[in-house]
Amino acid sequence: MRTKNAAVKAFALLGAALVLLLMFSLGGRGLAVLGLFWAVAGGFIWATGKYKLKAAYVCAGVFLLSFLFQSCYSGYVRILGEGDLQFYYGSAVSIAENGFRLESLYHAAFPGTVTYPSVVAVLFRIAGVYRIVPVLFNQVVMSATAVLVYVFAKRRHGHACGAVCAMLLATHPFVIIYCNAPNAEILYGACILWSFITFCFARERYRHTGQKLRFIVPALFLGLSLLFRPMGVILLIALLLYTVLFSGAKIKDAAVICSILIAGFFAFNLLCGVIVKGVTSYAAPQSAYGWNLYIGASETGRWNQADAEEFTRVIETAETPSALQRHFAGEAFARYREMGLGVFAHGSKKLLALNSAEYMIQETLLLTEESAARHTLQRIEYSLPVYLYYVPILLLALLFCLWSFVRLLRGERETLLILPLYTVGSFAAFAFLEVAPRYGVSYHIMFTVLAFEAALGAVQYIRKAR
Repeated sequence: MRTKNAAVKAFALLGAALVLLLMFSLGGRGLAVLGLFWAVAGGFIWATGKYKLKAAYVCAGVFLLSFLFQSCYSGYVRILGEGDLQFYYGSAVSIAENGFRLESLYHAAFPGTVTYPSVVAVLFRIAGVYRIVPVLFNQVVMSATAVLVYVFAKRRHGHACGAVCAMLLATHPFVIIYCNAPNAEILYGACILWSFITFCFARERYRHTGQKLRFIVPALFLGLSLLFRPMGVILLIALLLYTVLFSGAKIKDAAVICSILIAGFFAFNLLCGVIVKGVTSYAAPQSAYGWNLYIGASETGRWNQADAEEFTRVIETAETPSALQRHFAGEAFARYREMGLGVFAHGSKKLLALNSAEYMIQETLLLTEESAARHTLQRIEYSLPVYLYYVPILLLALLFCLWSFVRLLRGERETLLILPLYTVGSFAAFAFLEVAPRYGVSYHIMFTVLAFEAALGAVQYIRKAR
């Protein structure tokens, strides 16, 4: 209990110091708003301990506060993200208005440009075609994710730590800012956390009762992630590696668990294919990595005009999405062969591009383009809160990943090892595939849990050293 109290005090002192720094040294509306959110979150954490609130009330409070933070922000500003975010929204509108028909080889070649917009299109059919619809969906999903994080951390370390971890996620600028746009990365990140946490719950039940059917739940969320991003396959590999090598499950049981996870994943993969075929009239590509690999092998590893012109030339003659992707896969392998050993420096350089603060944020109540140009929030007013929050979290998360592998060599095989495995696998993939700022959003959200575990572990280590 003393360790937990020390952790809470440490986070409170850190939060207070950062709020003072933000409010009095740096200034800016974005910083002031984040400082206010931290103060409210700190008051909530204090109240839950002071009045010994029941877990159900704390869960309700976590959900409402997370939703409130996002709603207050989205009611005042709007995000104009990368062109892809606007493209997905436009695709969703077209799919909804055209009766889920959008005969496009381009969309079929990239299943994510069909599956996520189709989800949004369903919401449009229910609530109407309004920009607020996908935003509210993001906000509800991420508020529920904060609740699940509270339950997870509470079961590991107790109520106080659960509340702190949940509020760290609820006040994360990526959650508050990037939920305020049609953004598949937010939903993908939520699916990854839900799959991982429910896997931990299922493993805990398996250890006590031998029950394996509960692994259907993480398989479900892992499959759902395919509707938003294809990178869930890396989490699948991490879960399989952990189950087979580190979970301690019997061979027969491990085989059953792996079969459940694989079956759930591929069932949703087939569903994505059905959606693509039904909406575009084209069969989904057998492999959809060719173009991303080709762009990843470019000088910057990101979208560029020269490669875009080459894509336009090739798609005019391509007959199927599979043929298009195969063409660029071959070209990508040729590019990487030309690099030779330089591929390692190229990949390392690309990882630095996973910077998610490159968005223009504007106030919603501005009526003219001229006034919008005058009153657009300055970059410092929203990039500083992002950097001040996620840089420490990123460093702590990477430290935790390193420490997890050290513990593995010492024979310690905790379930949290799954997330470092997923992180390493994802970064290895991004070293070769296309990178874009928005791709990092889901990872930085996930890193909140790892950073909390690293900070708590440091507190425990210091207390033992005393």
